[in-house]
Amino acid sequence: MGKRRRKISCGRYAAEYCFSRGSRYDCPKARAEKRHHTSQVQQALNDKNALIYNAAVIAGTFLDDPTSMFVTLTLDDDHYPYSDRPWESLGKILRLLDNYIARLQRLAKRRGAELAYGWSPGQGDFGRYHIHMLIRGLSREDVCTVWGLGDVNAHYLYGDTTFLADRDWTCGKKKEVNPERIAHYMVNNAKPLRKVGGRLIHFSRSCVRPTVAESTPVPDGFRLEPPEGSTTVDQHAENTLYSSLAFVSYLLPGAKTRRRKRKLRGAAP
Repeated sequence: MGKRRRKISCGRYAAEYCFSRGSRYDCPKARAEKRHHTSQVQQALNDKNALIYNAAVIAGTFLDDPTSMFVTLTLDDDHYPYSDRPWESLGKILRLLDNYIARLQRLAKRRGAELAYGWSPGQGDFGRYHIHMLIRGLSREDVCTVWGLGDVNAHYLYGDTTFLADRDWTCGKKKEVNPERIAHYMVNNAKPLRKVGGRLIHFSRSCVRPTVAESTPVPDGFRLEPPEGSTTVDQHAENTLYSSLAFVSYLLPGAKTRRRKRKLRGAAP
């Protein structure tokens, strides 16, 4: 039985697949099982590709940066574009968002900062649209002041730990920011509002794009495991008599900051 391994990585984040492939020596049942798992891999890549790709961009761009924020923009009654056609309301809100982003870019340029962002639309329980954003490079005060059309709910990914814990956006006990949970939240909110073939999360050009490696053959006994010292984000496997499928995503350890040793009073220089 031949197996193949595929890897997607960006920054400290990586996702790996390991799946069995067919052989001309397989019996009909084995071929059916492998086709089933191979199609599952393809289906998983199709279904989860948006999640994995977006999680990789989020990890490579916003992870480990103290200025990274998760922002929700809403409009008050005076500025909300009410319409009998919901898509017209959403279109007008997106035009307001374009203006908001342009103002953020001008502000970042004046301050000599590099602005990176990603956004996706959402719809509340009462049908009102709002915008979810990830922003890096400006302060919370800047983000709130520039909007001016309603409420701004902004939380630092590395400052508001309670916000992340309440939403379960961390990787277990290590309290690492979980890019897949953030991507899952934004993707699920955007799915009902996406046009056919459209993007789920729109990222700026300044965001880091992931690297997708070509699949490579691995031995039959190969076991997919995250590297030692990394933080596991997700891991699952499925095995049958003739076929197997494994998936793992993880965060590599970040750079450790060195603490200055305290000099004892009276010690020799």
